[in-house]
Amino acid sequence: MNRSEFIRELREALKSNISEADVQENVRYYTGYIEEEVKKGRSENEVIDELGDPWLIAKTISITPGNQSSYQSYESAEDGYVRTERDENDRRVHVWNFNSKWKIILLLVAIVAVLFLVFSIISGIISLLMPIIGPLLVIVIIIKIFSNRRN
Repeated sequence: MNRSEFIRELREALKSNISEADVQENVRYYTGYIEEEVKKGRSENEVIDELGDPWLIAKTISITPGNQSSYQSYESAEDGYVRTERDENDRRVHVWNFNSKWKIILLLVAIVAVLFLVFSIISGIISLLMPIIGPLLVIVIIIKIFSNRRN
């Protein structure tokens, strides 16, 4: 991750939790910090690795006194985050971040599998009932035809 990606992710993570002025202040601070450390001879990647994940930094900033606008937490996942929030009724709500192509593909495969399963169950029920419903349908049609001829 380079400096612009780090700052962009930090800004994105902060903007929903704190005021725009605080977002700008924190972005200026971390931009300045990275620049100062690079001037001291450290590599940009080394400084960014030392800082850690911008989403976790944003979480820390948002829960400091005076900055907490709503309850949120970020739990580290292998390649993304599950954001836990509280809704208006103070219930926990998990928001899944589908930020990679394989997660989207996995979600689509799961949807297709569920649809296939539902279709299979419905067609299985219909195939079980056809030996009963088929003859009943034929009997009803025959009764209708004969009852129409009498009138």
